[in-house]
Amino acid sequence: MIRTYNPSPGMIKRFGEIIKESGREVILAVNREDRKELVFRDLMMKFGDGSSEIDYNVLNLNFTKMESFLLNTRGQQYVNKIMKLAAVPEQNAGPEGAINAMRTEMKFSAIIPAVMETMMNDVSKMYNSYHKHIVEYSFEDILNEFPGLRDLPNTVDKMNENGHLEWTNYVNHSTLWNMHDEPIWMMMNTKYEQKFGKKWDGCAVWSLEDDVEFTGDWSTFFDSYTGRADLIGYNLQTKPITPPEGEEKWLWIGSWTKGFNKFVQNGEVYWHQEHTVQYSRQLLDLMGHEMKINKVHGISEAATPTITIRSGLKYLNLEHVKNPDLYTWLSGDPEIQAACEKAANNWRKKGKLSLIHPAKW
Repeated sequence: MIRTYNPSPGMIKRFGEIIKESGREVILAVNREDRKELVFRDLMMKFGDGSSEIDYNVLNLNFTKMESFLLNTRGQQYVNKIMKLAAVPEQNAGPEGAINAMRTEMKFSAIIPAVMETMMNDVSKMYNSYHKHIVEYSFEDILNEFPGLRDLPNTVDKMNENGHLEWTNYVNHSTLWNMHDEPIWMMMNTKYEQKFGKKWDGCAVWSLEDDVEFTGDWSTFFDSYTGRADLIGYNLQTKPITPPEGEEKWLWIGSWTKGFNKFVQNGEVYWHQEHTVQYSRQLLDLMGHEMKINKVHGISEAATPTITIRSGLKYLNLEHVKNPDLYTWLSGDPEIQAACEKAANNWRKKGKLSLIHPAKW
């Protein structure tokens, strides 16, 4: 499973390589909500009143302003970038369908077809090329599947009229950016059966972020870990359940439901990096039981390894990370991104096998 919502052309190409090389069934799990809401948010920042709140009426009124902006080269480049985030339902794949979808979603009275065709090219290409692999989901889907998420304390200020949880500790932060066990379980159960008309019968599932690169053949990577552990991740460590001085508090405060408390020992939880992670079928079934029956939810970087180890299941650190500085959380740092791309090209030529993150090129 590859989790994505706004892939670059390079990422889309990589999806094809993974599908071709892995020798495994591949699902592209597309977060429909993130793509759509980020479009509106960015448009408001550019054409609205500068706030991050979504106001459909203001967007509609500012269409003339947006259209004028589109007519110059800088505007086309900017809007091309953010429009790639737009929701394009599978049945609307292709430039023409994308244009119609944008008209409907944004409630604009008109859209310049030629510009929109350019804007939506990358997203349309993904849907056209890999539509058999794409499974969409939204936060509403997750909330319906796991109503226990409503029990998250502190971090959740309120649930707005659209059923979205509003986070107090991090502006515009998405629940799904923090909690991945829920969509992963749903993808391999409810959504899988809806998409393919059968139950998933695999023994394990890999979950990759869309900006992870491997400098060798993907089947070599996956095969080397077959059957070795219930959870495979990277950089396993322990951290206190309360935030230490100087740490970003949104990572901790309110990121757990009460049901998670039974897995906390001596005030500590386990923590790991999950850009590339494997769940055994046994672990995925356990996670589903805890989340659906016992309402156990938590930020997955901590909840997944903690539940795994405290339940007596086996954890394994990834062995294909040759340089920790090039497999990192700091995905927004352009210097790190540049270093990752340079290393990926050099190591691939030399036959050096390594995972790299972030690969946003």
